[in-house]
Amino acid sequence: MRWTRLSATLAALFLAGPASAQPSFDCARASTAPEKAICASPVLSQLDRQLADSYGAARSGVSSAQADAIRRDQIAWIGVRDSCGADAACLEAQMRNRLLVLQASGVAVAPASTGLSGTYCAGDDMMLVEDHGNVVDFDMLSFQGGGHSCGTGKVRAARTGDGYAAISGGCTFRLVQRGGTLVFTAGDEAGCRNFCGMRAMFGTHVFQISDRRPLTPGWTTAAETGGC
Repeated sequence: MRWTRLSATLAALFLAGPASAQPSFDCARASTAPEKAICASPVLSQLDRQLADSYGAARSGVSSAQADAIRRDQIAWIGVRDSCGADAACLEAQMRNRLLVLQASGVAVAPASTGLSGTYCAGDDMMLVEDHGNVVDFDMLSFQGGGHSCGTGKVRAARTGDGYAAISGGCTFRLVQRGGTLVFTAGDEAGCRNFCGMRAMFGTHVFQISDRRPLTPGWTTAAETGGC
């Protein structure tokens, strides 16, 4: 009898497995479709917990201005995340990208290397890139018809998949090297419109890596360089 009870106890423990992952918020108060989807998924719950930890780490030990900027980006990103609704795959992709960006913001980056660093020009488009290996700093400026333009300002992107990704001001930016070109794209989120004038918008912008020029030391924004 004693062995039977012990066997039953061990079997119950084995079948129970590890404790379910819990998100950073109280699931009893979940009210939106994304929140409910996160609570229903151990994977999304764990990602949410990691995001909360990385968000806190990114804001610690920085200036109040930097902490406020990270907070504003986080609020904007939550809006992007919520556009996924209850789509678990969409939520996971957005959460993993945001996690990479937050983790990169708290990492001491390597000194700039040659890599992708340089000043890129293609027609009326200009992009500055400073390659640190695990992250890149970039600034994309696109002059379009009627004097309208789009500009990202200086943005830090984290390595992800076959390129780099960043979420700034509620817009997702990507840099991908394809053969001898460097391709910049912006997402279709509403926040992307805030980076452009009334009649301008980002599209797919392709730059020839072989045509790049050396990066100006101490650069801040592409606009300050005077363009191509």
